[in-house]
Amino acid sequence: MKLRLQGILLLAIPLLFEIIAVSVLLYTLNNFESAARSVSRAKQIVAQSDQIKITITSSHLALLSSQFVQRRKFGEIITKTRPDIQASFAQLIKLIGDDDTETKKLAENYRKETMHVQDLLEDGSAAFERDFVNPSLAEFLNEKEYIEELSESLSRFVESARQLSDKFAPSAKEFAPLEEERRQQLKNLIIAALGGNVLIVLVLALFYSRNTMRRFDQLMRNIVSFATSKKDFEPLKGADELCELDRAFRESAEARYKAEDARSFMMDMVAHDLRTPLSGISLTLQLAQQGMYGETNAKLSSKIDGASSELDRLIRLVNDLLDVEKIQAGQFELSSDSVPLQEIFEFSISAVGELANMSQITVTSDNAETMIVFCDKERIIQVMINLLSNAIRFSPMKSEISLCHQIDADNFCRVEVKDQGPGIPEAYLKTIFESFVQVPDKNNPSKGTTGLGLSICKALIEKHGGGIGVDSKEGEGSTFWFTIPTNESSSL
Repeated sequence: MKLRLQGILLLAIPLLFEIIAVSVLLYTLNNFESAARSVSRAKQIVAQSDQIKITITSSHLALLSSQFVQRRKFGEIITKTRPDIQASFAQLIKLIGDDDTETKKLAENYRKETMHVQDLLEDGSAAFERDFVNPSLAEFLNEKEYIEELSESLSRFVESARQLSDKFAPSAKEFAPLEEERRQQLKNLIIAALGGNVLIVLVLALFYSRNTMRRFDQLMRNIVSFATSKKDFEPLKGADELCELDRAFRESAEARYKAEDARSFMMDMVAHDLRTPLSGISLTLQLAQQGMYGETNAKLSSKIDGASSELDRLIRLVNDLLDVEKIQAGQFELSSDSVPLQEIFEFSISAVGELANMSQITVTSDNAETMIVFCDKERIIQVMINLLSNAIRFSPMKSEISLCHQIDADNFCRVEVKDQGPGIPEAYLKTIFESFVQVPDKNNPSKGTTGLGLSICKALIEKHGGGIGVDSKEGEGSTFWFTIPTNESSSL
């Protein structure tokens, strides 16, 4: 699965779970609110019914009281209750709304019984108003038919009120114990939704990160193997972007290995097909110079010397190219050991002695008998000869080149080669140790080199764990230096 699809799933699954959880919560909350609205409506209906009963009861008490106190205001109370009762019934009918037929029937029966009682009470009140002076109300109220009808009407009124209240009162009573339970259910749902969502996110993130990081680690191992010239690549399985990247990387690595094999084959060919005949030609020229093929005149001897010099230069170029190839391919190892620095100084000075004598240049060194360095002796001598040869080539006739050493802050031995030459232009100081960079010699333009010597020196010194550099100003000579481990620093 593609990484982008995995990322979408990582977002979509928790989001889908959250939508489901919110939907369940909304559904539960809606049911709870619906039940609460039903209970509220039932309470209002019961309250309106009770209010009507209170009104009728107040009117009945007023009628009974009027025969004892003989006051008209009790009659006024009865006649003024009709609008209140009608308003209460209008509100009651509105609350009942589109309820079932039975409920509407109960409400209508309650209204009829209420209005009938109200009519009887108003009749009694009207009789009291007509005969206020002649207290005949007592006779009217004591009439058997009226009393019986009023009593029966009141009984039916009370019964109809009870029936309507019984229809709605239970819902309020049932809701009370369920209210706390439903609140707790809502809390539990919220906690479960939050916990479930967090758990899903953590599980998905853990799976995604572990799976992806495992594949990244495998890709990094392949890259490290490539960087260390190993070929033990383990292909990533799957069809996501990481697999595509790994496949492209392995294809590039294999192409590079093929190119390196081709280059190695070419260099082997150079070593075999060039060095061997060049060495043969060099030997032939040396024998000719020694007169092994007969006497040569001055002109021919000069030509042979020139050819021999150019041939030596060509051999050095081939050797330098092979050294660079080995260094870049990491195909050479150091044979480091404890070596007296004085031996390296003496051997290097001896190796360039003839070249120095030709230019009447003196090469001196300080006393390094007590300095023991830990290095590959042959490689460091190669570096020393290269630096001394360059110093001799650029130094004026009858000048001096000096070798000196000291211990630096890192307990490494710092070796310096100081000459009295023209110095190095500032433009070359940063690039002088790069391959094929040559500082022009204005006095001897014919003394060209391959431009590989200093880059080889840099690679060899860095292979020892040291550093190399140059301090120079035009007209003030140059000081090439490098650092190599001592016995003490190599043991740290």
